Amino acid sequence: MIYRLLGLLFIALGLPAHPAYGSNYTDNRGLMPVGDVESFMANTGIALSGSTGAVFFNPAGLAGFTSNQISLSANAYTKRESEFKPLLTIDNTDLDFSASGIQAIPHSFITTWRTKALTFALSIIVPHQLKDEDVVSFSSPAYPVMQVARTNYFQLLMGGASAAARFANSYDIGVGCFYTMYQTSQLVFVSGNTNGAPNAAVSSLFYQADVAGILCNGGIQKQLSEGLRVGLSAQFPFMPLTKSGKASAFVQEPVNGVSVSEGPKSVPADYRIPLDIGLGFELRLASFWYLYLDVNHQFGERYRTGTLYEDEVHVQSTTRFNSGFRLRFSKNFQILAGAAYNPSSVASDSNGFRENFVVGTLGAHWLSGNSSFGLGFVGARSTGSGNVPVYSAEFAQIGRKSTSLRNEFYGVLVSSAYVF
Repeated sequence: MIYRLLGLLFIALGLPAHPAYGSNYTDNRGLMPVGDVESFMANTGIALSGSTGAVFFNPAGLAGFTSNQISLSANAYTKRESEFKPLLTIDNTDLDFSASGIQAIPHSFITTWRTKALTFALSIIVPHQLKDEDVVSFSSPAYPVMQVARTNYFQLLMGGASAAARFANSYDIGVGCFYTMYQTSQLVFVSGNTNGAPNAAVSSLFYQADVAGILCNGGIQKQLSEGLRVGLSAQFPFMPLTKSGKASAFVQEPVNGVSVSEGPKSVPADYRIPLDIGLGFELRLASFWYLYLDVNHQFGERYRTGTLYEDEVHVQSTTRFNSGFRLRFSKNFQILAGAAYNPSSVASDSNGFRENFVVGTLGAHWLSGNSSFGLGFVGARSTGSGNVPVYSAEFAQIGRKSTSLRNEFYGVLVSSAYVF
């Protein structure tokens, strides 16, 4: 019976059966800031030309470079807070769970060089990285002291090459491919002192997975008129090449006489990114004022996670909206801002939490000689809901109830670039 509780804890605490839960954002792709300019406009940039962030948002934008450039962009020092009310219910007691943390995330290092016909780029991008370490205590009639501890680590690392060209002085076309590695390492530990039992109930689950493969993208941009530029981008489905995973479990439950130790053993592992199509616009209202709008549609996909509690993840199709503007007071100084709506896409079963994020950014860019520097801020908030089981003191499921999830993160954005 306690395995059912542990399986639920895996899900609710953001472990691999449902990697999106627990403020991990993997079902809200494109949420974390990336790009020399795009990060300051809430990741808006499908129709933006001449920014190193084009390798991620639309490689056709590389054709707008007139010189070589190297950039380190969108470093985010973030503070995160998340809250479940409740995480689950045991022994007539709602177990609420909250967590917070701080993190510095280097998001991208990109270098470009221009030839007569093509612009090339090499890049290393970390569009997603998160580490959580939390411990909380509860009390119920049968368990005077119960403690839940977790450690979660997630990272998506991309390294690759891109190229773009301008055809007939009208169309910019670009393509790129990245060797992409998804890594996760997670541990859940549960302990509780029972009334009248000489030993504590102790349970732990560990899971580690590494999935590597190829992720490619492409796009096109065209200047339709003096004031209107349009872009079309496609991020193609992730093609896994190698997959490995291992897991272990330990359970000691004196009340029910359960004692189990299993692993560490090899288990299947998987991770997928579905097809994503985007359409973007750049509207120049005046010589100093630019407006941007992106609409991305992510297609659906199903895959098996391959954990000890193997489950099918359903990545639902979803549409994201990003907008931004630039005020260029001079060629050496500009103000940027953006807003985005990033809805959740993963909902594999009735336990699924849907997190719809609203994002806001504000920043400034300075240019001095061959160097540029950007400084800004990002904030995001989501509210979600779902259903969690209700358990008796013996861990038998006796019903379900609704729960709510809140996530917030705030951070400082920094970018720098050098033209040579």
